[in-house]
Amino acid sequence: MNKILWTCVDWALNEHRQSVLYSGEKCSKASADAANSIRSPSDLTRQQSGRKMDFIFKTKLEDVEIGCDECALVGGINTTKGFQDALSRSPALVHQLHIPGFYIADKMLNLYILDSPEGYVSRYDSFNPVEYPVIESKIRSKMSHLLTMILSARNIMEACKDRK
Repeated sequence: MNKILWTCVDWALNEHRQSVLYSGEKCSKASADAANSIRSPSDLTRQQSGRKMDFIFKTKLEDVEIGCDECALVGGINTTKGFQDALSRSPALVHQLHIPGFYIADKMLNLYILDSPEGYVSRYDSFNPVEYPVIESKIRSKMSHLLTMILSARNIMEACKDRK
């Protein structure tokens, strides 16, 4: 079931001309660069990889990371997953961002938005989960809610990209 939801998100976000979706346990280049910034060329330790997630959304032209997705394969909707990112070196940029994240568990799709409107306070917003239709008679009524949620996240990502 999760693969079907992944495919739905993949299609809805990849068809847009300004962003591209990379799926399949990808690493964030931004978090890898931050982790390796103190590493010297003479240091013989391995480079650290970035934070791993199931999807990374990037802009096509600038290759800038604009969103992520995490999927729970076991435990269903009660599985805990953690999302975190630190932009402490760019406080002016933090106040302009609205970071969308998807959480897929069982046949439910959740959309979360993280923003930091003022100071050091972050606001975490969760939309009502949307169920993926598995019964043919429910496809027409439930698919519109699912696509509306996915396209809303895409619009938020594109708006953040345009603010930089």
